[in-house]
Amino acid sequence: MKKILFSTAIISLLLAGCNKNPNDGPENETVKKLPSKITEIEENYNGEGSSYNNYSVIFEYDNQDRISKVIEDDDYFEILYNSNNTVAKIIWGWNNDTTTFHYNGNQFYTTEEYVGENDWYRDSTFFSVNADGLLTRMEEHYHRFYQENYYHHVRQYIYTYDSDGNLIAGTVIYFEGNEKSREDKEYAYTYSDVKAIFRHCKTPDWFFVYYFVSHLSSTKGHMILTEDGGDYYFECTYQTDSDGYATSYVLRVYDKPNNSPSPKSIQRTPRGSVVERTPFMQKSKSLSPQKSNTEVHHRDYIVEYINAK
Repeated sequence: MKKILFSTAIISLLLAGCNKNPNDGPENETVKKLPSKITEIEENYNGEGSSYNNYSVIFEYDNQDRISKVIEDDDYFEILYNSNNTVAKIIWGWNNDTTTFHYNGNQFYTTEEYVGENDWYRDSTFFSVNADGLLTRMEEHYHRFYQENYYHHVRQYIYTYDSDGNLIAGTVIYFEGNEKSREDKEYAYTYSDVKAIFRHCKTPDWFFVYYFVSHLSSTKGHMILTEDGGDYYFECTYQTDSDGYATSYVLRVYDKPNNSPSPKSIQRTPRGSVVERTPFMQKSKSLSPQKSNTEVHHRDYIVEYINAK
């Protein structure tokens, strides 16, 4: 299945817990905004100095404040909805292919298959949401047959929320067939008091967790403050406007003791290949709460808004 084309960091910073406190909810706000553009400014270090890359993602909405289109560089995708506000289809601009969602109550799935002359693949993803529409479990199955060799990779994602619906932890479990193939990955999160930039978006919450990974993962809470979950520790700082929305922010990545070089961005992946996909901001080995004082990387972001309807 084709994944969203965000880089690792832009995928990671907008994590928003679904805060159900009625005094803090978006329904009580008079100024309602939706992000129209996020620009990432990345500094690249080399032996002779630094260079900067600007990278933008543009969001379009329908008349119900749901995301209808996401544009990134020369690629895009569109989202179509059912009459009950569930996601019906995603149309991928790069090849006009379609991902269709099949529902059975609080469980649903997608399946994609390709058959070639000497190879084939089938990718299936199964989702479970709770009564509040929060994604609690996801399972990805990658079937591959190539030159008479068959592979079956499975990844299970378990999501944990607090009493207010904030996504606070997650676990990724790996299988080859029915056997565990590697060590589990665990992640933990804390939150700032800055408003989540998608808090007025009406696209279902589970879609943010899966397709944008975690930093877009809900629509009514606050921006992530820290992520701890492996080789690196992530910390965010924000600048806000007079209405409390983040207009710019910085992601800082800190090394952990006895760790290897700084993390790389998740790159675009050709359709049909198995990707390393976590529901969070980075690839890592195991949970380790400490961080060093060594900053190994940082990125700056600028957020532009339109008014919600």
